[in-house]
Amino acid sequence: MPVGSDQFDDSALPDAQQITDAIRIYLQAAYGNHIPKPIKKFIPPDEFDPEQWLMSDFIERDFDRGSQNCNIHSFALRMGNSVYPHMKLRITIPPNASKYLFQVDSHDAVLTCPSGSRDVEALEELKRYNSSLVEQMSASMDAAGLPTERGHLREGIERARRKKL
Repeated sequence: MPVGSDQFDDSALPDAQQITDAIRIYLQAAYGNHIPKPIKKFIPPDEFDPEQWLMSDFIERDFDRGSQNCNIHSFALRMGNSVYPHMKLRITIPPNASKYLFQVDSHDAVLTCPSGSRDVEALEELKRYNSSLVEQMSASMDAAGLPTERGHLREGIERARRKKL
């Protein structure tokens, strides 16, 4: 089945300005003013169509294999950071949500070292660094008013709390 917009609700996508803002926030935290040339392809052109741009070859897509149509539930921009190439900005739609949200994925949770390895401390330092970047990027996206998974979770907790009152 060819990958196309029939596999996601384009009205649920963030708009072009939100996508551009999220990418700029990510890249500023990840690289400062020294964005590597191969990563610059992730900076969208002016006045782009989010639906078409997210279907670009360099954007990874995750499919909801449980649905009949194999709908796209996540777009991933593997932009990395200055010390780790696998970190991603995801545009994902959580279960029971009506809109796609931004989420920064450090993509390092599965990395491990054998106990006693001389690489344990270096790996833990990498994970701490990535975690601090995720926090910085997420906080900046929240402050910019972008729809984030973190904000969505906070809203859900607040709704549940109000229901109990």
